[in-house]
Amino acid sequence: MYGGATGYGGGTEDVYGVEMSGQAAEPGKKFMHGQIVWCGCSTCLSVTALIFTLAAMGKYTEFVGAFSALPTEQADKMKFFVQGDLGTQMRNSAISSLISTILLGLCVVGIARKFMEDRNIKCCCILDGFCSCVYCLNGLSFCGATFFFFTIVGMTKYPTEVCAKVQQNLIAGVAGVTQTTTAAAPTVPGTIVSLTTTPALTEGGCIKAVELLKDLATLYGIFMMISTCVACTLASICSANAKAANELNEIFEDEEKGSGYGQPGGYY
Repeated sequence: MYGGATGYGGGTEDVYGVEMSGQAAEPGKKFMHGQIVWCGCSTCLSVTALIFTLAAMGKYTEFVGAFSALPTEQADKMKFFVQGDLGTQMRNSAISSLISTILLGLCVVGIARKFMEDRNIKCCCILDGFCSCVYCLNGLSFCGATFFFFTIVGMTKYPTEVCAKVQQNLIAGVAGVTQTTTAAAPTVPGTIVSLTTTPALTEGGCIKAVELLKDLATLYGIFMMISTCVACTLASICSANAKAANELNEIFEDEEKGSGYGQPGGYY
């Protein structure tokens, strides 16, 4: 074992169940603390994603109600979107992501401790540095998505004006809806045929749909903004972990170079 009070760094200290020299204990603690914080932040992001997914599904359900005047075929398609397989997959995906994040976080903490115990921490420097770069890129993409959704919020700020400008055809077109026209069969030759038009979307339905679209965009915009902050935080955590791992690895290498019988920090 390493040489107690007379060993390298002046004694040993227990770090998450691993006996380490006094000099290696502090970076060892920083390294393991960082892994746990990373696990906690990743779990919080998954919980947030689940909450926002459930909230979004509720808004989607209200969105379908705004299309009560749609033809039966198109209305069924809209209902399938929120009530069929897609809605279920979105919820299941969010729940699966939460569970997998928790399991992954626990595995990462356990593996990091094992590497520290085996004094083979060099690969953690590379992995944490790589993760820091990935989270930076994610933060940039989330930031772009934030501007995109809040741009939609700005465009739908005044639902009445939106519906007036597009003459109630924009939302119907986005949904792939075409208005239908029916003609009554003439009962008497020479009689003028009367035409009946089925509106794809009423004015009130249009305003409600635009308001719900704004709510959805706001919801996703807030989530993207939170995701941006968390991604930047995770990038900082991974960067700090890489620094702590590098410092710990250098100490391990110095201790191995100085190890040997009768030498400071050696075996006895």
